[in-house]
Amino acid sequence: MIRFSINNAIVGNIVRVDSASHDWNQFFVTWNSGAISGNITIRIENIRTGSTGNDLALDDISFSTSCKYIQNLASLGKTSILPDTIYACNEALPIPLNPQLNASRYTFQWKNSSGTLLSAPNTGSTYSFASAPAAGKYYLCYDSIADNIGCPRTDSVIVLNELKVNIAPDQLLCDPINYTINSHISAPGVTFNWERNNTALSTNTASHQAVADGTYKLSVTKPGCPPASGTMKITKIVPTMAGTGIYCSTSTPKEATFTVTGANKIGGSINVEWYNVATGGSKLTTTIKDDSTINVKNPNYVTIPGVCEYGLYAEDKNSFNTSISQGAMGTISKINNQASQTMITVKNVSSLALDEVSFYQMNNNNGGLVTYTVKIYYSKSANVCGPTGEVPGNVFLANAGSITVTQSQTAILRKIPLNAILPGSATGINYWIEISGGEIGYSQSARPIGTVTNDISGKDVLSLGNILTNNCYQNEKGTISSIGATAGKTNSCGRVFVCATTESCTLPVEFLSIEAKSNASGTIITWATAWELNNKLFIVQKSLDGKTFYNIGQVKGSGNTNTINRYSFTDTTKDNTSSYYRIIQVDFNGASETSKIVSSNVYNSDNQVLVFPVPSKKGEPITFNFSEKSAKTLRISDLYGKILFLEQIDPEEENYSLNFNFLSGIYIAEIENEFNLKVLKKINYRISFFL
Repeated sequence: MIRFSINNAIVGNIVRVDSASHDWNQFFVTWNSGAISGNITIRIENIRTGSTGNDLALDDISFSTSCKYIQNLASLGKTSILPDTIYACNEALPIPLNPQLNASRYTFQWKNSSGTLLSAPNTGSTYSFASAPAAGKYYLCYDSIADNIGCPRTDSVIVLNELKVNIAPDQLLCDPINYTINSHISAPGVTFNWERNNTALSTNTASHQAVADGTYKLSVTKPGCPPASGTMKITKIVPTMAGTGIYCSTSTPKEATFTVTGANKIGGSINVEWYNVATGGSKLTTTIKDDSTINVKNPNYVTIPGVCEYGLYAEDKNSFNTSISQGAMGTISKINNQASQTMITVKNVSSLALDEVSFYQMNNNNGGLVTYTVKIYYSKSANVCGPTGEVPGNVFLANAGSITVTQSQTAILRKIPLNAILPGSATGINYWIEISGGEIGYSQSARPIGTVTNDISGKDVLSLGNILTNNCYQNEKGTISSIGATAGKTNSCGRVFVCATTESCTLPVEFLSIEAKSNASGTIITWATAWELNNKLFIVQKSLDGKTFYNIGQVKGSGNTNTINRYSFTDTTKDNTSSYYRIIQVDFNGASETSKIVSSNVYNSDNQVLVFPVPSKKGEPITFNFSEKSAKTLRISDLYGKILFLEQIDPEEENYSLNFNFLSGIYIAEIENEFNLKVLKKINYRISFFL
């Protein structure tokens, strides 16, 4: 006993069918829409559900030709998948029709609305209009039982000799925008005119590559067809995270420092990762402070000619991809055409973008098509699990996503892509997720459900509750296998490109001073820094000739500091000659800077320079004997500091003699090596010259 209603009003009489014969029955009802516009709801009910042997299969719903503008007509249980409407002006000849029916199981006849066979060949499982078909309704008749038009089972298609522009839906896209707007028109002789924000574009083809946001309009014309147009809007998503950077073009190697702001916080902390590729790749590990700043050197940074010389990609990992799953499903059974519902909560993030929902499909029949649709409701309950008898609240999204698939009596894991942004809060906002349209498979073994997702980027982001039995326990069975989501606004745009736009060649460490002094214990090397950036450690190096250096120790750096820091290191090796020292500063990323070279004095300076004869007589030469091989400067001054003699000495010369013509007295001889950055050694000799 079958009853029909349209918009909740019963129409026609109850249809009584003998289920024992397994015959197909055809019937119709007349309904006048009157002034109603928009969508209508057709409901077909079996009102004798208690009787044994019930077997209801609905094959097709069709409409009289007065409703030629009906679009996207579909009915559950339809075996043929002919399109409901063909806009002939959009199509290139031939126009193929393929119901995807098994040719070995049926006989086929292709007819027009009056029951006349179409031009041959017209008895195959497919048909093609070789020439432009007249507007009207066409039928595919399969099986062999006669009726008024010779079609025991039919599917129909409406042909309209019109152009149709369908470039929607509107898109939310991340920068840089690179989106193909496709008209889906393949017919020859069509003229395409594209506009953006009411300004004509140069594109005159069936598709347009959009590189900017705005409202796009496509107008099409074709001889013999009325014109048509359609619009869509592309909106650019503005990431919550932004960045800037500085670079140094003269450093070797070239380097840049990048910083981001506006990253999402979970538990009061941000979590930014850096990459030199837009997608994929390995993250760069040289972060400086709280993951918000990084210093990189060639070739780690990105160069885009004409756009950005030094760039990097920052990704906010607190805006992360996540999913919650029932885990591996056990033995699969099915729920007969019942909507599957579950509840989720969005917590500790400002929003959650649902990417997909997975479920197990298992139908009573094989073959034919079934459409599953995801609907999202607000929740009436503050409890994610919901009290007994809890039902959804108002609709949040009437169609968050759908798929049309072939019916299968074997359980198949299906994924429905979703396009839904769910607002969240610190305490959590609850939503219902519903899948309907056909039989749903569910696990007959206990699986944990309703537990909290513990993502590495933060807890309590997405919780899942089982509504199948109106409870939320660890041993409940689930129907929805998993839900995949992206938390936060930033991650919906993936990685944000940060370009360094300001040149600054500041060294990572500024040395204020460096000295080396010998005493009875050895040589103490001291140095001071004005500030440090990303400084890991100092390596102390030594040389005996001022050219070949080797490591003798390490001192830990201060990382990042804007204050003066002082360091020291003691070389306990005692040398008979002067030694040379320098400091290698090493960043956390392995980069390094080298200080200037300094030399030490020798504790027993008499071994370095011998002066004889002392005292000297006027007119006698004075000889200087040098044990240290290096370019030297000999400076002689009086006790008041007045320089009386200054001369460069050959570094290979061991003895140097000169005649003085000074007054009798005491003078100071000072020797300086070739490194003019620091005095090598002061030797104070009181030299008496006697007349």
